[in-house]
Amino acid sequence: MQVWPAHGAGSACGKALGAVPVSTVGYEKLNNWALKIEDEEEFVKLLLTGQPEPPKYFAMMKKVNKIGPAYLNDEEVQALQTIEQLNEYKANGAFILDVRPSQEFAKAHYAGAINIPFNKSFTNWAGWLINYDQDIVLIANQEDVQTIRKALAYIGLDRVVAYIEPSVALSGEVESYEEIDVHQLQQYLKDDRYHLVDVRNQAEWDEGYIEGAQHMMLGTLADRLHELPEGKTYIVQCRSGARSAIGASILQAKGLKQVLNLKGGYLAWTREKLPVVKQS
Repeated sequence: MQVWPAHGAGSACGKALGAVPVSTVGYEKLNNWALKIEDEEEFVKLLLTGQPEPPKYFAMMKKVNKIGPAYLNDEEVQALQTIEQLNEYKANGAFILDVRPSQEFAKAHYAGAINIPFNKSFTNWAGWLINYDQDIVLIANQEDVQTIRKALAYIGLDRVVAYIEPSVALSGEVESYEEIDVHQLQQYLKDDRYHLVDVRNQAEWDEGYIEGAQHMMLGTLADRLHELPEGKTYIVQCRSGARSAIGASILQAKGLKQVLNLKGGYLAWTREKLPVVKQS
């Protein structure tokens, strides 16, 4: 009996998902860790412990799967030619989505843009962070726009109304943020002017965290900014530095301008054998 998984390794649909595109019931009975557990209570506990948080777009996907998707939007996306046009979309509440690599974004970016690099995690974080009733303006190269638009449409985000080339977007007011290493973080943690924000998942946090960090999972960060202490320089940290870069862009876009990103994240901290707090 063949098994065709609907989701694969690295997705937010479960933990310890296999990477094979096809399997069989017989193979899984012999090799799947979960099917080797004989006790029902132990099976339930192990399966549910450490499950990733379900992205916000899962609820929309259930609706789309039930009633069917909307017709594909094949209207041509407007190419913005001036920074004034982009400013107008921003003023009207559009989500300004910069898809460049985080290193480029950190050096200079349009004030108000949120950075979700176009990589294998792109749709997951887009589904967490973009509302379905928002227009989307891409900061992206023309040759990439249709591919990005198609990826967003896969999760029902089909309101890409315009795009602008990065060179044009950077011709107006720009912002930047810096990265720090773990040794700099050690010093900053002693200074009350700095505040560490850990944007990892709950399961990662439960395994250990840096003392003094405030846990705000990345997908919920934009909705919880009121929980942050005011007037600080915020240091954003994740496992490796990728998600925290997205988090840094969210803070700046929402008006918290003094932001730093921890290079290498929690992994770099533990590699240096620096102290962590373990949940009891």
